[in-house]
Amino acid sequence: KDKKDKDKKDKKDKKEKAGANGAAPQLKRSESALSGISQLSRGDSNLDLSKLDHRKLFKEGQRFLTPPVADATRAFYESLLAENPESKIAIRFCIEYGILGLEEHNKLLKKYNNLKAKGSFSIHAQIKKALEKTMNKSKKEKDGKEKKSKKEGKEKKEEKKEQATPAEATAAAGT
Repeated sequence: KDKKDKDKKDKKDKKEKAGANGAAPQLKRSESALSGISQLSRGDSNLDLSKLDHRKLFKEGQRFLTPPVADATRAFYESLLAENPESKIAIRFCIEYGILGLEEHNKLLKKYNNLKAKGSFSIHAQIKKALEKTMNKSKKEKDGKEKKSKKEGKEKKEEKKEQATPAEATAAAGT
């Protein structure tokens, strides 16, 4: 604690000397950024947090920081979008990471919003669609099997009648 108090006094003295000279203290960019970070870690509320927040630079629909140009994942999704403009995963990545320029981003954002409204990016919606599809198939198969079984039943009855008729005829002929 003594060291901390001593450091604080030294800083105050330096500020007073700089203020007495009439010149503002000259800090390099890295020092000012470090002082801002240190103020955050100490919990000082005097620092303007909006200076450190990059989210104010986000495009509409963007959720994550834009990766650097040399990022392999970014390159993959950019090339995928170039090859297949209808690729759902490429559209999602490019919008949520804000990779494209503003005009291209806004054009692609319309597609993204349409896909999102249809439930293409929601796992719950996809599962629901798959279940409905299987239920419809099973209903059709059941209906088809019932119709087939009815037809087969009728055919079997007719065959039995035909088989029974010649037997009856032989029995009648024997009497």
